[in-house]
Amino acid sequence: MINFEKVKEIKVQLKRIAIPVFLFLLLAPPCAKNLFCLKQEKESYSQKKDAPTMEQDLFNLVNIERQKLDLAPLRFSPLLSSLARKHSQNMALRGDISHLSTSGETYSERLVEGGFYFIKNGENVAYSQTFIPEFIHQGFMDSPGHRANVLDPDFDELGIGVVFKKDKGYYVTQDFIRALAPKGRIEAEAEVEENINRIRRVYSLPPILFLAEANRFAQQYSINKAEDRSPPPIPSHFGETHLFYTRTPSFEYVYSKYKDKLLDKNYETAGLGIDFSRNEKSPGGAYFITLLLFPE
Repeated sequence: MINFEKVKEIKVQLKRIAIPVFLFLLLAPPCAKNLFCLKQEKESYSQKKDAPTMEQDLFNLVNIERQKLDLAPLRFSPLLSSLARKHSQNMALRGDISHLSTSGETYSERLVEGGFYFIKNGENVAYSQTFIPEFIHQGFMDSPGHRANVLDPDFDELGIGVVFKKDKGYYVTQDFIRALAPKGRIEAEAEVEENINRIRRVYSLPPILFLAEANRFAQQYSINKAEDRSPPPIPSHFGETHLFYTRTPSFEYVYSKYKDKLLDKNYETAGLGIDFSRNEKSPGGAYFITLLLFPE
């Protein structure tokens, strides 16, 4: 026999799920920004024993949604989950939800501080009085911004942190990224040189010869750009030089952007310099690439 009172109770719980998109609560509790109050409240929240199970269930539900659209499944990241859990603890201490930490750090800034390299990132945050993962997940899916993160084809890693606060409910953070694994200078330059000449071979063009002196200049040029310093002038004895510079997390961008130049039969010698770094324009990290082409 259907227990209508139980059904009614579950529906009430579902309505209480709070999932704003990039919401900053205006009516914060009096203690929300008081460090003394936060310390007093520290003992009033904890990660419940069922929180790890909820995190795993929420992760599985995300991949089920992606599978429906033939999207690649996300990898579970313990490191991202640790970051997400800290943010959920932070929200539980304050008693509200936000994409900013107590100290005012954004998600991107928390990723950088945590040593993550990434091409793209997104974050979902929620507060719920129910412990049922399916209800929380559906709340995310009913919100356009959160749904977009769940189904973004560019993301490949996910971390989830769930924290329970006594007499309040569950604070949930989902941290998405497209991960970036930086390559060292020597490896990166060797890969790009090889691929440039592979592209030329496809079109029956002779390989480009990369010159040591030109490589050193291009390397310094890239380092200066990464450090936001004025790049060095091209040495006069280089003669006619065509310089191309770009900042990108992916080498594929170089091949597509400069394909016409790379297939120009008038270029037979070149210089290449690559530096990997972070700056304000690329907080997740990027390759600063300088290519010199010398027409014959």
